[in-house]
Amino acid sequence: MIQERAKRLGFNDEEVAQIIETQQAAEAHPDHQETLQDLRHAIKMQNTQAVALLLDSGSKIHGSCYPLTMIVQSLQQIDDLYEHCDISPSVRDATLSDIHRWSTEHRRRNNGVFGLSQVFWIARHLTAKIVQLGSLQFEPKVFGYPYRIYRDDAHALLLVAQSEVTCDAGGYITEANNFSFTTQLIDDGHTLLAHPVNPNSGAIEPDPSHFSLSALTLIADNEQELINIHIPSEADLSPAAVDDALSQAIHFFASHPLFVCVSWLIDPALEIVAKPESNIVSFMQRFTKFSVPHQLPQLYERVFGQGYDRSAVLAHHSTTSLQKAVQRELQQGMIFRTMGGLLPTIDTSVL
Repeated sequence: MIQERAKRLGFNDEEVAQIIETQQAAEAHPDHQETLQDLRHAIKMQNTQAVALLLDSGSKIHGSCYPLTMIVQSLQQIDDLYEHCDISPSVRDATLSDIHRWSTEHRRRNNGVFGLSQVFWIARHLTAKIVQLGSLQFEPKVFGYPYRIYRDDAHALLLVAQSEVTCDAGGYITEANNFSFTTQLIDDGHTLLAHPVNPNSGAIEPDPSHFSLSALTLIADNEQELINIHIPSEADLSPAAVDDALSQAIHFFASHPLFVCVSWLIDPALEIVAKPESNIVSFMQRFTKFSVPHQLPQLYERVFGQGYDRSAVLAHHSTTSLQKAVQRELQQGMIFRTMGGLLPTIDTSVL
């Protein structure tokens, strides 16, 4: 039974053998069955945090393969949960394929050792909090960023920063000890005084503007639940594939006004370092941009490798045109950023 379940998750014969070996070793541990029952209950209750903590603590005792063993042994409970949530087997299996994807990444990062380390991420898949539709993954989640999002009379999105957001000279969110200006927002019920966000660059304007609230419709603020877009490694980002994924998500999730994506793939600087006709530029251009707090740009890791900072990127022996272009622009002073992007789930004119 465990062999069939592991195979369903995409593991090969060697990997299945390691999962079974880990299970057999764990069976001798007095707490294994209790931990397994706790995990199955947490999955049933969609308690993502509990699932993650159980897998994490188990890996510290039994090794990095143990979370995979626990997941395989709980696959029936996962199937039951997806059925209870009215999620089709095809969507379920596409979502759970991320387990194998991240076990492959674990092996790559750990000198060929088989296992799973990204348990806090995968716990969201096990509890049906994330689903994969087409080439993208989607997760309902509170927006959480310091903005209000309006629709104006021209049916365009208008973002304004909330109060007390610290920004650098370029208008990007920065640490409080390194800021150039701080935003203000005054809403008297008729007029709004706030710092608008440039929809193309994501930069917050240094000076506030006045807006008539009668000409604006509030769509969301930082407490609104929106649909987060996650981009799996090697995802098909062709326009047709993205259109298909977004269309599926619009039908899958009801009454959510906006998609939100926070990624290096939202950085407008991609227009300079990537080919204009490339899929990543096409994807980036879909979104209304906004600044997010960040330290190292996600681009360094995704384009060059884990643990890369600016110095390592500049010293890297580049082999791709994108890597070479990033190095060239860094040397000329360009700043790359992890950025946020918004996309209406429906025509904003009918919101």
